This record gives sequence, structure tokens and C-alpha cells, in this order.
Amino acid sequence: MKIKTKLFAFAGFSSFLILILGHFLYISFQSFNLAIENTRKVNQLNVSVFEKSLLLTEYLLYHEDRPRDQWLTRNGNQTTLLKSYSDLFYKSSEKEIINSLLEGIKEDQNIFLELVAIQTEGSESSGINQTIRKKQEARLSAKILIKAQEAVSATKQLLSMSAEDVIIARTTISRLLVGVTCTLFLIIGITIYLLWKSIVDPIDRLQKGARI
Repeated sequence: MKIKTKLFAFAGFSSFLILILGHFLYISFQSFNLAIENTRKVNQLNVSVFEKSLLLTEYLLYHEDRPRDQWLTRNGNQTTLLKSYSDLFYKSSEKEIINSLLEGIKEDQNIFLELVAIQTEGSESSGINQTIRKKQEARLSAKILIKAQEAVSATKQLLSMSAEDVIIARTTISRLLVGVTCTLFLIIGITIYLLWKSIVDPIDRLQKGARI
């Protein structure tokens, strides 16, 4: 086979191999960017859930209008936020957490509004009714605090999953970059070898034959 044919054949194979590696590298970068974006959004959700938990504690302590109104606003914002995440997360475990958070937000609002109503009616109660009201208030307060902690735990779990996706994507990119680098060195080495065998060796044989 002529040197020109060898080089063309090898160049075609090398180009095909580089294209495949480049395609996988591009997909890996896309996955990495998606994982980074998901982590950013989950961080945003995590902060929102934590702040809502603080507002709940403040309201339970002082029964003021400001933390009550802010809690209700934050609760509605979280619903919008979580619904916008439905297309970003594709794993069943992630979707399960998001769905559970959405269901929890609805339950939280119902409990919170019931608690507000009981506290509003408390000033008009007396005697036995006052005792019953306090028991109901304590029960609802404990229930919503537990659900707030569950929401914080769920968002932390989601954040951990997103961080793991970032690590996996970064590791994949690093391995592909090493693979591309090794492939390029291999291509250069094989090209030099082919040139050496096809050009230098015949010249050496000609020189040896001329000496004889």
C-alpha cells in the first residue's frame, strides 16, 4: 500500500475517532452545565425552605402579622419554584422528592391557616374552650414544625443528589479529556511511525545498496 493511501486511511480513522470522543465530550459538558444549574436552583430552594422554617418559628413565638404574611408568601413562592423544576430533574428519586415537597406545601398551608384561625379565635374563648384551643394549637404547632424539618431534610437530600451529579459529570469530562489527549498522542506517534517506515526505511535501504 502506498504511503499516501496509508496516511489517508489513517487520517480518516483518526478523524472518526476524534469525532466520537468530541461528541461524548460535548454531551458530558451539557450534563455538567445542567447539573450545575440544578444545584444552583436546589440551593435557592434550600434557602427558601430554611427561611420559611425561621418565619414559622417566629410566628409561633410571637403570633405577629408580619411573619404570618411572609410565611404565606414564601409558601406560595415555593410552589411556583418547585413546579418550574419538573423539567429539570429526570431521576425518579428526584421527582419523588419534588412531588413530596409539593404535597407537603399544600398540607403545610392547610395546617398553618387552621393554626392561625385557632389563635385568632383564642381571645374570644374562655374556660373549657380555652383549654381545648391550647391543646389544638399545641398539636398543630408540633405537626407543622415536624413537617418543616422534613422539608429541610428533603431539600438537603435533593441538594446532595445534585452535588453528586456535578461530581460524576466532572469526573466523566476529566476522563474524556485524558482519553482525547492520549488519542492525539497515539495518532501523532502512529503517523510518525508510518512516515518512518514508508520513507526513512526505503532511503536507508537505498543508501546501503549504493554502498554495496
